[in-house]
Amino acid sequence: MEKINYKQELNYICRLLPTHSFRRSLAKHLIYLNEEIIKCKEKDEPTLVMELAYDCIDQTIEMLDEIKKIKVVMNGGKN
Repeated sequence: MEKINYKQELNYICRLLPTHSFRRSLAKHLIYLNEEIIKCKEKDEPTLVMELAYDCIDQTIEMLDEIKKIKVVMNGGKN
């Protein structure tokens, strides 16, 4: 399995986001999620790890929806 450079991936994702506040929000969320997953793995709680992962996916989708709305407004209502 390929080892993932999370810092590099996070930097790439952050460059795609339109504003600094979105970047900070996503970075804080991912750092928190990573810390929580590590705690759950140490306690051997795989169900909680999965719940956190799904929560992260849901929040990321919400954030991306907000980004789409901003981009549409910035483009004069065009997708």
